[in-house]
Amino acid sequence: MLNRDYVQKGRTPFKDYNFILHDVWEDFVTNILSDDAKAKSEKFNELTKRSELAHHLGMLGYAGKAEQWWWEEREQLRLGSQIH
Repeated sequence: MLNRDYVQKGRTPFKDYNFILHDVWEDFVTNILSDDAKAKSEKFNELTKRSELAHHLGMLGYAGKAEQWWWEEREQLRLGSQIH
């Protein structure tokens, strides 16, 4: 988000994120624009493109979703719905 919305557009985030320090921002920009970071980004973008099934589990991952699904099933059973 910071990279896409600020670094790549040549903007600074200080108005929207007043807690970011100027020297920390400069270090961040330097790191993002480094050849190493660009190579790493390209590598992972290519890996992502090869993925046939992108996950959609969000930050919880499978374990967190499994618990959520368990509670949802219990609620459906309580309400009298059948679970497929």
